[in-house]
Amino acid sequence: MLKNESGAGENAGAEADKEAAGQAVLLQLEQYRFLAELDDAIRPLVDPDEITHTAATVLGRHLDVNRCAYAHVDADMGRFTVTGNYINGVSSIKGEYQSAAFGAEFVRLSQLGIPYVVEDTETDERVRDIREAYRQTGIRAVISVPILKAGKFVAGMAVHQAAARRWRDDEIKLLTIVANRCWESIERSRMADELRGAEERIRSSRDYLRLLINCTEEGFYSVDREGVTIMCNTAFLRMLGFEREEDAVGKKLHDVIHHSRHDGSHYPVDSCPIYLAAKHGRPAHVQDELFFRQDGSSFLVEYRVQPVWRNGQLEGAVCTFVDLTNRRNTERALQKSQAHLQSLFEQTAAGHCETDLTGKILRVNDRYCQIVARTREELLTLRMQDITHPDDLVGNIPLFKRAVMHGEAFEIEKRYVRPDGTSVWVNNSVSLIRSAGDDADSTILAVTLDISARKRAEEALREADRRKDEFLAMLAHELRNPMAPILAAAELMEVAQLDAARVRQTSRIISRQVRHMTGLVDDLLDVSRVTRGLVKLVMADLDVKDVIASAIEQVRPLLEEKRHRLSLELDAEPAHVMGDQKRLVQILTNLLNNAAKFTQEGGSLRLAMQASDRHVILRVADNGTGIGPDLQPRIFDLFTQGERSSDRSQGGLGIGLALVKSLVEMHGGTVASHSEGVGRGSEFTVSLPRIRSRDTSAAKRHEMTRIIATGRKRRILVVDDNADAAQMLAMYLEVAGHEVLVENSSVRGLERARIELPDVCILDIGLPEMNGNELALHLRAHTGTARTLLIAVTGYAQEQDRERAMASGFDHYLAKPVDAGKLLMLLS
Repeated sequence: MLKNESGAGENAGAEADKEAAGQAVLLQLEQYRFLAELDDAIRPLVDPDEITHTAATVLGRHLDVNRCAYAHVDADMGRFTVTGNYINGVSSIKGEYQSAAFGAEFVRLSQLGIPYVVEDTETDERVRDIREAYRQTGIRAVISVPILKAGKFVAGMAVHQAAARRWRDDEIKLLTIVANRCWESIERSRMADELRGAEERIRSSRDYLRLLINCTEEGFYSVDREGVTIMCNTAFLRMLGFEREEDAVGKKLHDVIHHSRHDGSHYPVDSCPIYLAAKHGRPAHVQDELFFRQDGSSFLVEYRVQPVWRNGQLEGAVCTFVDLTNRRNTERALQKSQAHLQSLFEQTAAGHCETDLTGKILRVNDRYCQIVARTREELLTLRMQDITHPDDLVGNIPLFKRAVMHGEAFEIEKRYVRPDGTSVWVNNSVSLIRSAGDDADSTILAVTLDISARKRAEEALREADRRKDEFLAMLAHELRNPMAPILAAAELMEVAQLDAARVRQTSRIISRQVRHMTGLVDDLLDVSRVTRGLVKLVMADLDVKDVIASAIEQVRPLLEEKRHRLSLELDAEPAHVMGDQKRLVQILTNLLNNAAKFTQEGGSLRLAMQASDRHVILRVADNGTGIGPDLQPRIFDLFTQGERSSDRSQGGLGIGLALVKSLVEMHGGTVASHSEGVGRGSEFTVSLPRIRSRDTSAAKRHEMTRIIATGRKRRILVVDDNADAAQMLAMYLEVAGHEVLVENSSVRGLERARIELPDVCILDIGLPEMNGNELALHLRAHTGTARTLLIAVTGYAQEQDRERAMASGFDHYLAKPVDAGKLLMLLS
């Protein structure tokens, strides 16, 4: 009984083994069929994304999973990109991810090349750090197999299941096989692409090389070590008379193209530089030899030959050559042209001077030597700057630099200094001669005409004109003299009837009206000349701040009489216009006078200047009577006036603003008015075209506004025996915001200084009683003024005068006329 039971058990076990073996065979057959299906699906594909997507789809359906994905891993294994992605009931995970997002265990196993298998994320402790992420994505079971190449994690493939699943070994093995086949397919595709690309690059390189050698105008051919022609270009065929490349390739051509020397003697091949380069590796550059065409004619060539080495072995040589025929003809023509130009350069009546771009003289003709009274040898050691009058360099150098930098030709009148110290006036027409090669080889050419005779004539004319003006001024003065007795007679006529106070009052009225009438007559004559086009503007580069300063000086008496407050708002930088100094001052003076006339005593006036890139804007505003709306449209018309009233008693003839408009338009500008109405003040705006001044020294002089105080207010004592000069300087300093004391005597000045103890003393040197140097010594000796800032202002400008003044205790020494900007800078 036991034996039978044992036998039955053995039979049952054998049957089970047989069944298991059969299932294993079926499973293996099924796997083979699947892999054959997979190979058929991905074999025709070349795009990596299509390969991975197809493989993921086929495998995902075969394993009946919810998701299957393939990923590429970056070089540092810290990030991967999911490409192929099959999904069934779950969301896609296609995209880029950090490896750490899938858990530390996943990263560790993947880098070791071990499959990462999770049957249930809810119970597997290896996923506790990312369990919540699995819950959110609805995944319970995972297989991820890594692909390692050269020990590095480079790719991987994974399947996901939404429910817990016990994964079989054959499933893990199949996933590993598919992942590697994806990798291999992608690599084969990539290598095929690279191979095709390399082949295409080789073809393109070969075609480009052929195109390159055919595009050049130089003849080109290559030979092997025996001198047999391997390749040649189109220029080679054309210059040597071959019809086709086949006629030259495969042949030794020395006896055809290079068989004779210049003298007709035979040129043996063993002496030929081309053969020697190919046979022995000797490069050569031959500048003048004969090549022969197929028809036997010859031409001059310059050629270079280089040996060709490959892997350390000499394989032949390449030769490039150019036909020198045209070059030789051009050189002969150039020599002839240069000889012709040299003849013109020397024979012309004008002086010619050629310099390099720094001004060093390179070439001159005889006439130029005569003009500057120097020898050619001497001039060739000098620069243009060395013989130009120092006073003219300021205008010359910027023009020269622009010619060098931008090629701007210019014309200039200037002086050259001769060796004997005399000057000669010249007119220079200067231009840049550009070199065909490097710009550094370009030169500057000056064509020079001696204009000394013309300058003397102009000076004589100016002198005659000055004398005429002096005569007319004297005549005008004399014509006005009869007005004095007329006024005296009017006063005397009143004496018999009026007391002295009334006589004086009446006399002042008559005098004032006569002066007023004179001014009106002058204005009428002026506007008549402007409207008839008889006024000629004397245009010059002007700093608008100079114009403003002059205008304020002219209207100051009226402003002081009416106790007006004038405020200034000026841009700090210099603003230049091209205009007539006198007429621009007249424009501003008329506007300021107009504002003062129609502003009550103690009122406010404002003068502003703003500079844009293209315009200079001047604004004159007041808080006076304003302009009614009916008057505004015609405010600039001739003889236009508002209604007269007690506060408009100085309305004049109504020509001032018309004159302003005409003069502004003559300068290419515009003028406009604005008023909010009667009693609300007015504003006049003048716009003038701005220029960029070439006078850089002027820009430096006006970095500080002439009439705006800088620094703190100072008490200043001015001592000058010229009362007018002292008073004008005092007025200027007061406008600049300083407190000024004036004395015309050195003795009184010393007493005043000891009492008032000023911060600054401005002293004239040529004072009577005691001169400025002696006065300075006394001030330095007194305790209260020992540390006072002393500034000498004098007409004595010699160096010894300056040294004497500084030794007397002066801190600064200014020559008349005083640079006001510099003076303000010293005070600041």
